Amino acid sequence: MTRTLITLTLACLVALAPIGVRAADPPSDDSDVTTHEQLRELRTGLFNAFNKNDVDTLLTYCHPDIVVVWQDGSISEGHKGVAVKFKELDAFLDSMNCKPASDHLSVIYDGDVAIARGKLNDTYHLRRHGSNVALDSSWSATLVRQDDRWLLASFAASTSLYDNPVVHLFVQKAQYTTGLWAGLAGLVLGIGASLLIRRRSRPSTTEQQEAA
Repeated sequence: MTRTLITLTLACLVALAPIGVRAADPPSDDSDVTTHEQLRELRTGLFNAFNKNDVDTLLTYCHPDIVVVWQDGSISEGHKGVAVKFKELDAFLDSMNCKPASDHLSVIYDGDVAIARGKLNDTYHLRRHGSNVALDSSWSATLVRQDDRWLLASFAASTSLYDNPVVHLFVQKAQYTTGLWAGLAGLVLGIGASLLIRRRSRPSTTEQQEAA
């Protein structure tokens, strides 16, 4: 019985092994090579538009029903939702720059769906603080072929919740603000205490008359 189970287990592993290898191997034929070239062209065009804040051009690479999950956890749906999000970003960002890199070749399903992931290598210039922050976000994307053209159907980006420059910046600001208010409070209390002591140490009018 035990030998039979071991044999079946080994047979399953041998049968499944090519599936894992196939996703990581280089393209096996000309059609795969063409597909990956098309996906790279889409990525390049999309992020060139992103870095230029050219929303109209960026949306030409996106499926009409695209879903985007941003680093702050907010979700944009459709072309209109993405355009609205970019307007929100304009309020506190002077510029955005991403140099995305893929961890491996996209995984293709049935020739019409592709899954990709990697690092964004993203830097943002904050309008209010006048400083650059590099989030080093991770990204994942789903792309679909529609009318013989690849389009971005979903995109998600995330960064560390605790260890990222934006959090550090606001912590420093909070510490500075707290220190400033503490200093002002100490100054006010010091002045008040000094005036109170001087007032108590000054002789009253009655005492001055008696002394005279």
